[in-house]
Amino acid sequence: MADIPRTGIYLFVQFNWPENMNEEVAQKAADLHKILQGETTWIRETLAASGGVGSGPSSWWVFWLENYGALDRLLKDRKDPIAQAYYSFFSSMMDMSEAVREEVLFR
Repeated sequence: MADIPRTGIYLFVQFNWPENMNEEVAQKAADLHKILQGETTWIRETLAASGGVGSGPSSWWVFWLENYGALDRLLKDRKDPIAQAYYSFFSSMMDMSEAVREEVLFR
């Protein structure tokens, strides 16, 4: 029998950029993106999008996490470099909301 792939969870973050966008905020976004490109198995950057059509905040950033423990790590572990970058960037955002959904795999 073939191995069943491990499912994770998705963290959807919707936000509006600050009205007074500056180089510091842009650098925080770049730092978060860069650190997620490193050797990590517990979190992946899945999607980043901005603008378009529809209601709600205009920007989305979606992250895949291996489980709810990884979500807790991201949101609460101030010693973790990824959690630090996440907090540093999103604490600057306007109208931010987060939602978590469990991954569905079709066989």
